Amino acid sequence: MSGGLRGIPKSLWVYSSMFLFGYRQFVKIGNDFREMYIAPARSFATDLFETYPNKQISRGWFDEIGQTFLEVYLSDFVSIGSRRTAPNSRSVLTGKQTIFKETVKMISDTLTSMPMPRRTGDVGTDANKRKVAENFLAAKFLESFYTLAGSRLTNWVDTHYMTQIRNMVYMGAGTKLVFGTQKYTNPLFHVDPLNHNSGFQFKFELDRFSTGELQLMTWATKYYDDMNTGTDLTRTRTRQDYNNVIQLQNIVEDIKDAIIGSYNRLYDILSNIKDDAGKFVEKIFINFYYPHSTGNDANQNLKLAIPIYYQGEGIKTGTGLEITLQRDGTGKITNLESFNQNILSIIHYLAKYPYSYFVAKQGQKTSSNNILYASLTEIFSQQYIETRFKGRKIGGRLTLFAKNNYENWQNIWNKNSDDKILWSLMNIYPIYLFRGAKSPTFGKDDFAEYLVNFFSSLSGNKYSDIDEVATLK
Repeated sequence: MSGGLRGIPKSLWVYSSMFLFGYRQFVKIGNDFREMYIAPARSFATDLFETYPNKQISRGWFDEIGQTFLEVYLSDFVSIGSRRTAPNSRSVLTGKQTIFKETVKMISDTLTSMPMPRRTGDVGTDANKRKVAENFLAAKFLESFYTLAGSRLTNWVDTHYMTQIRNMVYMGAGTKLVFGTQKYTNPLFHVDPLNHNSGFQFKFELDRFSTGELQLMTWATKYYDDMNTGTDLTRTRTRQDYNNVIQLQNIVEDIKDAIIGSYNRLYDILSNIKDDAGKFVEKIFINFYYPHSTGNDANQNLKLAIPIYYQGEGIKTGTGLEITLQRDGTGKITNLESFNQNILSIIHYLAKYPYSYFVAKQGQKTSSNNILYASLTEIFSQQYIETRFKGRKIGGRLTLFAKNNYENWQNIWNKNSDDKILWSLMNIYPIYLFRGAKSPTFGKDDFAEYLVNFFSSLSGNKYSDIDEVATLK
């Protein structure tokens, strides 16, 4: 040990270390010095082994003791290698999601205390504007928290958020995080290079986190420190370690029950949709959108909003999906293969690109009759979907049937049959950034193939005959 606690002599630490773990001494034999490693018959390390290592100690004894200690006491937090250790995937992912959860709450609290823009072309109540802004910011920060290489947007707005958070944890004091660029026209996010009070700013409050959460945060942010300050070799190793973390297989247990729950909810709603005359709807078109600084903007479909280097093949070809429902004389759906595939495809895009949402139209893509607005976590109202900051209005309005069912759908949407929440801030991941989840051909580790294989293992007509995730048209 290199030192002791205040008031305790260093020599006491030296002797304590010797008695607990053993010590090394040099013995002169002739003109040669030889090392001897001495271990106490009973020590703290004894309990690490069923059979204690031979006391005729060599240098390897210390390696074995150290390795075993790490495996017994730290394996829940780090991956133990023969030459180095790294945080394990579960610790890193939990740390990231903990940071994300509290960040969204801080953003929400900050927006609540801010006046909302009131310009010509802005539409919506202050409450809905805050909600739209929160969804936009949540999507941006989630992406930032999982992107290893950050970027500097202006001379003073630093988007290395994870590096900033790591520094805060080590300093023990929170500071402001700033989001925005000069290109945003929305005054909530617009950055003036000469005004350091511009942009969206909020205090990152460390006292929101427990001691255990702060430890997880150091694991989650470690990679960013290594990327910014390490050597080329360190950065290469860091990227390899990080790529092992953001593997699809590391999150499937967190999301699979929620996937099934969302699938069931959407299946039940769309299979029973009727028009205002009381007849089952035969055709539905689903348009996908993504939050933007301009609000719920018809120009911001999923294809345009997701950077091309994060896009899977599925969203490069179009903006939506067409669903046809064929029924027999009793109203039973007869084209289950096509219907099931489309339901899973919708859930796939909502989960892969979190905070995306869809507008379901009765009939064709250009129909003015809308029947459902939904994201992964929520059913939206007509007033919310029309909220924007000078963005282009999303066309159409909810049918009377949809309005009458809105409250019921909203209450059950993000819950399973036991009333348990499906999706929370702790299991919403930016899956499009995960390794194997953005293959242009839906590779063997891709999210689409995972879902198809997963649903093939489920029993029941509701899940049958799904062989692919549909690409957008």
